[in-house]
Amino acid sequence: MDTPKSISLFYEADILTFMLRKRFKFGPLPATALFFFLINIPLIVVAMIQQTLFTSHGRLGLFHDFGWWELSIIAFNATFYVFLWLPDGITETITGLIRNKTLIFKENGLDNYIQDFYRIYSGKLWSLIPLCTAIPYVLFMYVPAQRNFQTWQTENDFSFWFVIFIWSLMFFMGITLLTRGVIVIYWLNKLFKQYDIDVRVLHPDNAGGLAPLGKFSAAIGYVIAIYAISGVIGSISESIITSQSYFEVIKQPFVLLAYLFYCVMAPVVFFAPLSVAHLAMKRAKDDFITQVSDQFEIEMSKIPLLLSSDADELKKGLYKIEELQKLHSIASKFPVWPFNSDNLIRFLSSVISPFVISFIPILIEKIVK
Repeated sequence: MDTPKSISLFYEADILTFMLRKRFKFGPLPATALFFFLINIPLIVVAMIQQTLFTSHGRLGLFHDFGWWELSIIAFNATFYVFLWLPDGITETITGLIRNKTLIFKENGLDNYIQDFYRIYSGKLWSLIPLCTAIPYVLFMYVPAQRNFQTWQTENDFSFWFVIFIWSLMFFMGITLLTRGVIVIYWLNKLFKQYDIDVRVLHPDNAGGLAPLGKFSAAIGYVIAIYAISGVIGSISESIITSQSYFEVIKQPFVLLAYLFYCVMAPVVFFAPLSVAHLAMKRAKDDFITQVSDQFEIEMSKIPLLLSSDADELKKGLYKIEELQKLHSIASKFPVWPFNSDNLIRFLSSVISPFVISFIPILIEKIVK
């Protein structure tokens, strides 16, 4: 089956994705690099004019603001990248499943599914929710809080309101991504509820032909890990700015709760898109094993009669039983999770990376002491 042209609709879900991805043909990485320079070069130029590049007279300089660089290099870039990448993740997953012939569609079934999926994914309501959330938060909480700090940002109106705009954009993108992420997980799971699955047992991806789904989940795991790494670097920045030990910083209750939340959410986010596919794969495996088992019982029930027949008939009966036992052994090894060892290793590596990075300053502090 060919992939319907409607799959490209996901690149039209919002004006930013449409312009950068479809109109100007930017990939997520080049677009993110461009975004990073566009938000930082004006700030650097203004800071040079205002002489606020470096800390002086109690005012924190732009180059010394670890929090800003941690956010703009990691958190903001990750948000912008994933916002533009998500249509790729959706199309590559669905296209991969079609290419591997793991889903069985009726005529126009897939096109109808994609159209319905896109209609929910691009709903205007999902744009209003982030706007209604971001604007009050930024205007009534973030703006008053930022005005109390003596930093490069509060030195002039351009820097202040430009950063406020960037924060608003990131907040909007973050809420939109969260909403769309839930929608994508729901509709990918619906794919396996709505259509029959054909597990390709000997497929080279070692996941029954469903590895594209596992790859998508691993990619979502990377995103969660990047945000966690951003939080770790933020804690390191706090320890440097406040001259506290890093261990004291991470002992704060809200930091420990953040680590706990991450430990819970990382596996949940990874397995959420896989759960229904796993059940479908397990059901297909169990059904096949049950068929083999039923046939085995039928053949075994014939043995008493074959004992009184000639040797050739008994030999044929025993041969069939042996072949059914072999088939049962083969069926027992059928995959029931839509990911392979590579997907799992990548996910686990990304999940533990924030803890590894967090351990480094603790180890350095112990060595220095």
